[in-house]
Amino acid sequence: MRRHLFIFLSLLISVASTAQDTLPKLILVNQHRPSKKITLKNDWDTYFFTATGKYHGEVIALTDSSLQLMRYYKNGKDSSYTKKVRVSRRHPEGLKIKHLSLYTRDTIQLLLKDILIVRKPWINKRGWMLIPAYLLGGAILAVPLLPVAAITKGSAGVRNWLQFEALLLGISGPSLFIGTRHKKYVIGEKWKLVLE
Repeated sequence: MRRHLFIFLSLLISVASTAQDTLPKLILVNQHRPSKKITLKNDWDTYFFTATGKYHGEVIALTDSSLQLMRYYKNGKDSSYTKKVRVSRRHPEGLKIKHLSLYTRDTIQLLLKDILIVRKPWINKRGWMLIPAYLLGGAILAVPLLPVAAITKGSAGVRNWLQFEALLLGISGPSLFIGTRHKKYVIGEKWKLVLE
């Protein structure tokens, strides 16, 4: 049974990987040094700037002259639902109405000749940024506890608390700064977009 499951999973993975490879790759080529190439991932983090605006989304189709993006955007409409809350002066019935923005999914086609700038992140896989984000959130949420440290331990408690805050900020700040940086590639001056 396990052997059949292993064979089935390996076939499923190989089919999925070949399906992903059917889409041609969009590559930035340095015009001065053609050996320098950067392969753009078909993900949401790559931004394409044209004369009419900024677009990003998953690349779902590529031709010699255009690319097609699947994108999500706010459509200007709201959805609302009722949530039970504690009875108070503000909510005498114990109910609160919450509003959520609605998003629409559609596709857009961009001509390769219209793309002026491509912006992509320095680091493609950024799941590691979750830990520094939690540390930064903890540092921000812990600021109101500074008076407690001052009352219980005096100036030594304030000093220790500020050192702890500085440690959290020192770890999370640079990590988040590096992880959120993007690099811009100006098309036409130094770089050109090609399909491979």
